[in-house]
Amino acid sequence: MVEDFKHILNYFHTHPHSYWQKLMDIKPELRGAEMIPERFLGDAPKEPESIEGVVNDLSAIAANSIPVMDQNYMGHMTCRLPNFAPSLEAFIARLNQNLVKVETAWSATAVEEQLLSWMYQLVYGCRPEFSARIGNVTGGGTLGNMTALTVARNHALPEISSRGLDAALRRHAYRRAVIVTTERAHYSIKKIAAALGIGSDNVHSVPVEPRSGKVYLSELNRALEELRREKVCVVAIVAVGGATETGSVDDLIRIHEIAKSHGVWLHVDAAWGGGLLFSENEAQALTGIEHADSVVIDAHKMLYVTVTLGMVLFKNPASLKLLEHHASYILREGSSDLGSMSLEGSRNFASLKLWATWKLLGSSGLGYLVDRACNLARRFAKIIEDDANFELTTDPQAAILTYRFNPRRLSLSEAMVDWVNQAIQSTLLRDKKSFVSRTAFRLGSDTHKSAVLRLLTINPLLTEPIFHQALIEQAEIGFDVIDSAGLLY
Repeated sequence: MVEDFKHILNYFHTHPHSYWQKLMDIKPELRGAEMIPERFLGDAPKEPESIEGVVNDLSAIAANSIPVMDQNYMGHMTCRLPNFAPSLEAFIARLNQNLVKVETAWSATAVEEQLLSWMYQLVYGCRPEFSARIGNVTGGGTLGNMTALTVARNHALPEISSRGLDAALRRHAYRRAVIVTTERAHYSIKKIAAALGIGSDNVHSVPVEPRSGKVYLSELNRALEELRREKVCVVAIVAVGGATETGSVDDLIRIHEIAKSHGVWLHVDAAWGGGLLFSENEAQALTGIEHADSVVIDAHKMLYVTVTLGMVLFKNPASLKLLEHHASYILREGSSDLGSMSLEGSRNFASLKLWATWKLLGSSGLGYLVDRACNLARRFAKIIEDDANFELTTDPQAAILTYRFNPRRLSLSEAMVDWVNQAIQSTLLRDKKSFVSRTAFRLGSDTHKSAVLRLLTINPLLTEPIFHQALIEQAEIGFDVIDSAGLLY
């Protein structure tokens, strides 16, 4: 019986089989909405399968994957990466470090602490004290936001960790707890409120100015005043440092002043827009972020590393003490184990990706890529404004722009414009060469959420000719849809 499985041990001793090397040459194809092959609907394998068979399955997976690194892909926050990115992932797998504890991540712990120190200097403009716990690397922006808001909740209601939410609220005579944010906030905020026991209905979303996407400051201040009168505990204000829908950035200086006047924790979700800090030209959009109590930035969005790599930073190094926990066999008191002040346990060496990319490209190289993306968005916006078939719906911000197909020579109803744009995006996903995403939000003072196309310009291979061709393709689809409805003539 042992001999039957002896070849299994070869996977742990020998060099990779040549079949695995072939996988590096497989490129995804834009097949979009094809059905998942039947081979992926079977039962779990009882016996080991051949390398050839598994590699064939992997080839099929690649053939039915979205080619997010293609020059025509401009729909989401994944794009072409540096050619060394796969090697960094392979190196991380080779080391297989576990960042929960120094005993399983000796030099990796030092690298992660150094990376967080670099990011802290970028955000807050000063070097943290040596060995200060200033933040965590996380599995992405959602976990980063959850870490920050857990700390904010524990700061506002110190008894909550031991006694629970109800007892903590009663202790301070609060009726309920809320998180205040804007209607451009990431959807994770409501998920987090539910997980923290605050409740998704207790996320108070303040309206934004439709074109710029910035929160109405007077409305924000009014909301906080009303909540105070109602004896409601405001756990945190979540300001937007680059909305994932539109790229919009709130006025962080003014929001800091409002938060300070009300004595409320200020968290900035810059998961998307944090990359602007690398650009001398674009960083001004985030002026005021240095006043935030906590900040989240995702490296896998605008900083050209593979998914996932999030970071949460705290201005006051004492903040993470509100998450501290220990165990007898691991994370002992007084240790330098990163897991002792993290919501996560086992984590891989993801921090190496940005650490190495930063060293290879430098702040100047990353800044160049950010500048290129933002300038491209502004040029594309001008092209859209000059095209009689399209309408720019938000100002280009943080390398994102939104627009919609709405020919000026036709008087289409809002419902028809929504339907046509939804059809354009669905068709692109299914069988066309380029791809943009779509979303829906208010374009004016009414409550109707209009369907719009959403484009990101972070792909270094993206050019104006490629975008021109994409617009031609989208217009052709739009007119075909209108014609099929009998509305063209």
